Amino acid sequence: MKSEHGRLLTIGVVAAITCWAVAGPATGSSAAQTPNHRGCVTVDFIEPTPTFYSNVPMNPQDPYALGFQGAAFDKIYDAAGNQIATSVVASDNLFRRASDGHVFKHVNETMNFPDGTLAGDIVADTTVIAAGNWVQGRITGLSGRYAGLSGPWSWRLDAVAPPYPAHEIGVLCRHFDDDGAGS
Repeated sequence: MKSEHGRLLTIGVVAAITCWAVAGPATGSSAAQTPNHRGCVTVDFIEPTPTFYSNVPMNPQDPYALGFQGAAFDKIYDAAGNQIATSVVASDNLFRRASDGHVFKHVNETMNFPDGTLAGDIVADTTVIAAGNWVQGRITGLSGRYAGLSGPWSWRLDAVAPPYPAHEIGVLCRHFDDDGAGS
């Protein structure tokens, strides 16, 4: 019999795959994108999370409780407020660092744009997130114009209150085995 953690993890993975396979990319305009001279693409967007489905109730006094696991199905917006994509987010508060008591969160997100799908992955200190500071992870292009691209993903929670708006920026570039950047 699966533990509650195992059931929620399975639900999150199935939800992410189902959202990508069934719903596909959002309709409408594409992401705010800026290609550069190296063929890199920058995506820059706002993503509120009005509803989080979690294993424990969300507590505004302790939003980063150890053991919290959740999933969200979000709409992604450009700076003008136009919906440009959808996403599925899985979030787990994984461990507490003994030296200072900080809780670390793992966020995995699949973003479906009209011109392709992206996957982001971050492990970050929730104290840094709660302070409104940027955290860094990795973003990878899975399909469409993003296939074969990857790079840094910067993520900042603009408010630790509903609808929990996050500002996200990814810089995706094609990496070659000999460029030292990895792939």
